[in-house]
Amino acid sequence: MNTINIIQEIFAALNIALPITIAYHYFPEFTLSPLGITMFSALAGAYFMFFAYTTGKKQFNGLLHAPSGEYLELLHKEIIKCGICPTKIRLKYGYTDDKLALTSINTIVIDQMLWKNVDNDPEALKAKSIIKTHVLPTLSPDVIAWHDKINKLFTPETQNFIFRHELGHVVHNFSIKYYLISGFTIMFATAVGLLVARTAINSFDGIVALTLGMLAGILVDSFAPYALNIFFKAPAERNADLFAARFSSQEEIEAAAHFFEQYDICADEFKSKIGIPIQRSTIIFNGYPSGKTRAEYLRKIIAKYNK
Repeated sequence: MNTINIIQEIFAALNIALPITIAYHYFPEFTLSPLGITMFSALAGAYFMFFAYTTGKKQFNGLLHAPSGEYLELLHKEIIKCGICPTKIRLKYGYTDDKLALTSINTIVIDQMLWKNVDNDPEALKAKSIIKTHVLPTLSPDVIAWHDKINKLFTPETQNFIFRHELGHVVHNFSIKYYLISGFTIMFATAVGLLVARTAINSFDGIVALTLGMLAGILVDSFAPYALNIFFKAPAERNADLFAARFSSQEEIEAAAHFFEQYDICADEFKSKIGIPIQRSTIIFNGYPSGKTRAEYLRKIIAKYNK
């Protein structure tokens, strides 16, 4: 966990702890009672889910440009091919760093800086212009070189597979489930913190006990995302790959497998230059299987085709 993550954890804990501290000041016995712990934990989890949902929705609504014209028609054909009504999917253009595409609820964001065959779409060109003006000047030459490398690896066949993969996330309600599970994680961390405070109150004064409880909650919340990556996100990525494979040709699946392998090789080359974790490094840290593991899984699917 880097310094930024630690600071974010502390501020998030303070944000949740403040109303609990005020409540303890006026109603100490209730706050640390079983009913109080249950109520405040539930409120903390609900608050986090609401905040995460509204923040994500606002961020994606802020994207100004969406696929249009012939390219939108092609994407709609892909959506229909996968058994989904096009009106249920929102498509947007946006900068995704090295992620190629992003999905939130029913919105799929396509990175027009990496995506192929979008240069004839005026909306894609407008989005590119904004990114070249406001985003690229903030990036280091190494990051720009890394994105250029990904762009050269990213073939139209792989692109088709990735788009269907993102559709798989929509079909399986990945974002909604993730918000819910993350909310329950916050609820559990808050409950642990209050239980620690309830135990510590026998040996320390109220503020010290709550501080110890807050530290316990931070500790639980800090490690919970890694558990979510292993037990929720990694299987979700696998299921989305399986969904994409159902609607892809053997050539497209093989192209995707090759891309993931090469992506990891390039990631190893750029890790030291960029100085930040590259996506798909390990399941524990970001929920993505390694490129080699993902390629093996996809090639097993191809082998089933040939039986």
